[in-house]
Amino acid sequence: MCHAKSPSASPFGGPRRHEIQQHAGQEICRRRATRVACTAPRRDPSIVRDRVVATLILVPVVVAVVVSYARLVAERADVPGDDDIAAAAASARDAAGDDGAIVILPPWSVRPLAALGEAADHVVASDGPAAALLVGRYARVVAIVEPDAAPWRAALAPLGAPQSEQAFGPVVVQTFVGGGPARFDALAAFATAHVDVDGTPCVERVDRGAVVGVRCPGDVAALRVTREYALVSENGRRVVRLPTPARGQRVALRFDDVDLGDTLVVAAGHTRTGAERGRAAAVDVVVDDVVVATLRRAPSFVVEPSRAALRAAFVRPLEKGGEGFRADVVDTRAYADGTHRLAFIVSAPDDGRVDQEFALDAFVPGVSETRGTR
Repeated sequence: MCHAKSPSASPFGGPRRHEIQQHAGQEICRRRATRVACTAPRRDPSIVRDRVVATLILVPVVVAVVVSYARLVAERADVPGDDDIAAAAASARDAAGDDGAIVILPPWSVRPLAALGEAADHVVASDGPAAALLVGRYARVVAIVEPDAAPWRAALAPLGAPQSEQAFGPVVVQTFVGGGPARFDALAAFATAHVDVDGTPCVERVDRGAVVGVRCPGDVAALRVTREYALVSENGRRVVRLPTPARGQRVALRFDDVDLGDTLVVAAGHTRTGAERGRAAAVDVVVDDVVVATLRRAPSFVVEPSRAALRAAFVRPLEKGGEGFRADVVDTRAYADGTHRLAFIVSAPDDGRVDQEFALDAFVPGVSETRGTR
């Protein structure tokens, strides 16, 4: 029980002072009895409401910052370091050897290309018709695969499962059985080819490092046929570059003593410049003076499916000869025995000046004991 002290007499006292002291004493007794602290002044409800609203606004912001930071850390872990790239390039160089090919995924990545040094000559394109131009051509295909390569992995699908796989940080090097080497390769055999325009030989040599070929005489002196890197897809590839000739002209690329086998893979189409200028072209595939196939190409350019605006501008429908530089398989079983003369003759159905805007590639798949490719 708590008792308030009675006020003592004081010259400053009086009834009012007595009441105040009594009330204070009772308040002290109540606090001691209940053992609670002094109650804080009541808050303004609007202040509480504002603080709740501020908290609700800040929580998503904080969460977003935390998530973004976590993603940044994860992405940094996926970015190959220079040591990873160098080690992967060295492994790919050793695995490819002298008769293997190297592909880089994604195809626009330049760091592995620089790290390969002289072995960069073995790099072949991994976009556009790559899936059709790898199987049966090379003894081995070695892929340098970076973390963001998923959209281009389809190029490797026809090769089957890799024989070996090794990781260097986030970079993976995969080695596949290529099914080759090819029985015939137009790029490798280009130096032995004969070129003519309407039967007139082109013999003046062109040699500018990566660009080699011949230039034609007389009225068609601007016309040349070369092996070089051309922009037939967004990342380019090595091809035989021919002109789309003026109407009525025929430009021929001829090879002797070709072992054809059962099939001949022919890739043909326009460069980006050719797609912009809009001239159609046709390629006759001729074996021993017999036309075995005619490939027609509308002016079109290979653009990745995700780039809708560029596709609308450059890609024509396949049924109208479009889809850019692409491959066809020509049946040559009738010529499977012995060696034969093989020619690719380019013509244009419409009028126009002679332009270096058409590209060609071809090979006869080899025989692999592992894959059974012929």
